[in-house]
Amino acid sequence: MPTLEIDGKQYAQSIAICRYLGRKYRISGATPEEDLLIDQIVDFINDIRISLLYYLKQMLRMPDLEEKYVNIKKVVDKVVAIPQVKAYVDTAPEDEF
Repeated sequence: MPTLEIDGKQYAQSIAICRYLGRKYRISGATPEEDLLIDQIVDFINDIRISLLYYLKQMLRMPDLEEKYVNIKKVVDKVVAIPQVKAYVDTAPEDEF
């Protein structure tokens, strides 16, 4: 997981780090609307990445895909460890995939 250290404090989350650096070095949008457009594109790409695992499981007919491929499981475990995601997963209806 990428991290950024500032004055001895560690920060994580690659998209948050990118947004911070963009603002700090003035390479973000020139207006709030341009920032909104940039954020929209970044978040769309992130949504696609999240959906990709579900898609691969269905297309490959491998409901245990992350169990067979350890690196995929590591990513899934990190995401599910996020308190808000864990709370959702704990209450979500069961799904074969």
